[in-house]
Amino acid sequence: MADVSILAWRADVLERSLPSMKAAFQSPSLFACCQQKDLQKVREMGIFAFSAQGANDFFRCEQNGTELTIGHKRNLMQLSSLALGSSPLVFLDDDVQPEADCESKFSSAFSKYSLVQGAFTGCIGNGLYIPVYFFDHLLEHSKDANFAAVSDSMLRGVVRAHFAPASLRGITGGIFGVSAALKCRQAFFPTKYQFDDHFFEFCCRHNFPSLKFMDGSTSPAEIPVAEHSTVPSPSTSKLVDHYILYVKSAIVESHSYFRLCGRIPMLINGRHTLVKLGRFDAQEECSRICAEAALDKFRAAAEHHLQAGFGEPIDSQLHRFVSLGEKDLFVPQEELEAEWENFKMEMEWIKEALAFVSENPKKAYDVLFRT
Repeated sequence: MADVSILAWRADVLERSLPSMKAAFQSPSLFACCQQKDLQKVREMGIFAFSAQGANDFFRCEQNGTELTIGHKRNLMQLSSLALGSSPLVFLDDDVQPEADCESKFSSAFSKYSLVQGAFTGCIGNGLYIPVYFFDHLLEHSKDANFAAVSDSMLRGVVRAHFAPASLRGITGGIFGVSAALKCRQAFFPTKYQFDDHFFEFCCRHNFPSLKFMDGSTSPAEIPVAEHSTVPSPSTSKLVDHYILYVKSAIVESHSYFRLCGRIPMLINGRHTLVKLGRFDAQEECSRICAEAALDKFRAAAEHHLQAGFGEPIDSQLHRFVSLGEKDLFVPQEELEAEWENFKMEMEWIKEALAFVSENPKKAYDVLFRT
């Protein structure tokens, strides 16, 4: 039976999702990583919990700044799982509601694969795709009775798309799992950019070719599924902010691929392909990724819709799309190198922390889950 870990950064959101998580997973090792201020509240929900800052201190990691990134929290969750035993580990986000058969699907998949990739229904989370739905909504649904309400949700980062997984996609950060053999052998990237889960998948496949992974032949029936319920942002600028973040994230990820293996992922004939690169030029890569992210098309669409005049808050965000340029999405080489150095340090730290907790599993358990 697998341990089930929840990234519970919003205790109120977890409270709504937890009943479906408990119904889907009968595992006694259901635990959460939360903020110190929420620790008691989360424990009162009837699950093990530890604070990310407390775990960070115990595992002796010196972070740059006070904000612990999602990737680093997931590394803390991997290490904390060792204190519970040597079981496989399932990762859930606090805003997902797993389908009832998730536990059996994970159990079956762990018997065959070292990395188990799940899928979402409900809200989509990729900031590069959300504008596609938004502009389609403006074009095709402006006469709908709920047009304003749906538009407002989209501007706040909530886009619903009901579909079941037809085939395996890249790793979905809110529902996936690692086998006991893989746990703690690969670090997640500690970064503010949104690519740590995808890069984790690639690193696992690249660094551990002898392990077994899901591939294109994986049946949809094997893929664990969860309903994704994105929490609306208080700001209507979220859609554009998210798009900017995801374009920059793609640039940082591309550089990370280059530093890892001398290749970068490129879209060729509609397929992502690894292409060998002699050198990495930050400006050239920014231009290429902006083209792949349809920047010019979104700007043209925004300019077209501004002529209709939807009013606020739509028009102000359309103006933002029109004014977006490569300068707004560029990530300087110095920052790219700093990000990569952070990842290298994280890899060294998790090796040391793994040895430390392996020698002191009872102490780790007591400190994390009983204090």
